[in-house]
Amino acid sequence: MVAKITPALITLTAVIAPIIQSKTVTIIGAHQTGSFGDIIVNHLPWTDHGKISWWMHHRDEISEKYKIPHRDENGIYHVMIWSFGDGYKEEDDKDRLCFEDMTATQRCIEKNALLLISSSRNRGLVIESRGASYRIEADGSVTRLRNL
Repeated sequence: MVAKITPALITLTAVIAPIIQSKTVTIIGAHQTGSFGDIIVNHLPWTDHGKISWWMHHRDEISEKYKIPHRDENGIYHVMIWSFGDGYKEEDDKDRLCFEDMTATQRCIEKNALLLISSSRNRGLVIESRGASYRIEADGSVTRLRNL
């Protein structure tokens, strides 16, 4: 069955999308292991453009407050943005991401990656979201990379 796009659906989308997108992103936690950083958030924008824009506007603040990203000796770093979802959970036999730097029994989250930010000398700054990759140029322009 194919959904029919109607003027009412377009109007509804135009009204609801900005409301959904306007929620403030909350950083719940941040964890760093070497050059790998994990940031846990609520309400990250849904669109790739919104996610990239959020990172570009908040990366200096995140760096100052959480010391993420941290480059290794070769200048490489990786930052994963995770959804907080239903909150921290106890470690069990489910495939959860657990943070060793936390002492609480509830120190794990469901693995729901929203954004991967990585930087290296060869590739530069690359952001990946929902299977698409984007290079952030020195002037701030965004180029979508061809997926292989």
